[in-house]
Amino acid sequence: MYEKIGPIEIFGDNSSKVPFCTTLLLTNNRESILLDCGAGFDSLAHIKKTYDVDKIYLTHHHIDHMWGVSHFPEAKVHINPLDFEKVSDLMAISHADGMLAVLEEETFQLWLKQQENRRFGDIAVGKRTLRPDGNYPMDELIEIAGVDVRFIHAPGHSEGYTIPYIEKYGVAYIGDIDLTSFGPFYNELEADIDDFIASAKKVLDLDVAHIVTGHHKGIVSKQEYKEKIVDYLNIIEMRHEQIAHHIRNGISPAALPEQGIFYRKEQLVGSPLRRKSEIIGIYKHLERLSHEGGVSVRFIEEYIQQHIARQEYLNYGQ
Repeated sequence: MYEKIGPIEIFGDNSSKVPFCTTLLLTNNRESILLDCGAGFDSLAHIKKTYDVDKIYLTHHHIDHMWGVSHFPEAKVHINPLDFEKVSDLMAISHADGMLAVLEEETFQLWLKQQENRRFGDIAVGKRTLRPDGNYPMDELIEIAGVDVRFIHAPGHSEGYTIPYIEKYGVAYIGDIDLTSFGPFYNELEADIDDFIASAKKVLDLDVAHIVTGHHKGIVSKQEYKEKIVDYLNIIEMRHEQIAHHIRNGISPAALPEQGIFYRKEQLVGSPLRRKSEIIGIYKHLERLSHEGGVSVRFIEEYIQQHIARQEYLNYGQ
């Protein structure tokens, strides 16, 4: 994908499918700046050849949005303040995403070694951590390559997640509010279902003509977003009812992650990351159901006993 809106160039190899993500380039006669850095090997090679990238602003710490930073060693890297320390600390990342809680010690140590050169299938994208040079203020205007950008705090997908909003050109980069058929991803301990919903709806309040997703969909109009976001968020409620239905019908806590709520059973085989995401995603819904009176404390306790190897790391930010 390549599009240009005013001075904003938008890149994304292979429709920005994971492990790639849409990347925005802002440039003038003084500087060239990237918003996120995971567009794909071809796009990043083109950018590196064509521009001297001075700074990189990251919306959050997930690797698909930051793995390309190593291609621009001279660039200064900035990230939101909630991720500033986390992104350089693999243990902090592992606590936030739930790996530290879910994995047994032996599997977790293997996982840590794999983060030195993270792979998605046959694609190796490099080290999971980086050391940023600074953090940017959220919800304030920042001048980037002569353009005012506001990084709107939009938690839910992650606690520090931001949406770069460029009002002058009617552009909002919503990233992982991606409108895909998979649905919203909140399968980490730092994520929050209700925050995700609120942040997705917050986009409707922006004066935008071009809404840029981080994966698959590319650029949609505000009217398209208004229509698509209903079905996208409804996937949350479908998952919620599916879990509640299984519980009403007497499923055991041990069997719940095998019911294909997020991933098909065969997709979990040999993938600690997907299994963790299935377990944590269901746990998020169980917490929600608990507030609604739809599941017993005993059921949740048994679920934790069955699927959380290290319960002391289950709570995050509490």
